Amino acid sequence: MNWFILLSIIFFSVFQDGNCCMKFKRSSDDCKCPDIFDHLATISSKDDVLYTEEGGCVYNITCRVHFETILAFKLADSEILFPEDNNSDWARLHAGEEEGSSVDIFSLFGMICENNGWYITKYPSGIEYFSKNCNCYPFIGVGGEYDGKKSKLDEFDW
Repeated sequence: MNWFILLSIIFFSVFQDGNCCMKFKRSSDDCKCPDIFDHLATISSKDDVLYTEEGGCVYNITCRVHFETILAFKLADSEILFPEDNNSDWARLHAGEEEGSSVDIFSLFGMICENNGWYITKYPSGIEYFSKNCNCYPFIGVGGEYDGKKSKLDEFDW
């Protein structure tokens, strides 16, 4: 009898986790996100990546990493406080993976859809900003201390 109860609980849990729209009791309209490629910089082509959308809630953009694999966001659209020497309204994230390796942009940067916008929640190689003190581009958060904080995606490229 105990096995039946245990298997019933497992089956119910798996069924509930199968669809995020059902799991969070959202209507299908709430799960829809804007087209991520509206944020694609003009340098790259949508045809250069493997893109999948599953169940309206799970996305994947897999591309080959090179020096221009970046995401950018505006500081005003971020939960992260920047150093006082910041001299720009923008910050950038780099993939930080080995040149030529394949990477899933959504997983690497913890991208989520919220309030009809795309947000970054992971900063694997830190955040690059422009410093007025040295006219250079230092990084903050290299140790992952900003992971979990949200920054609204402005554009990306690979």
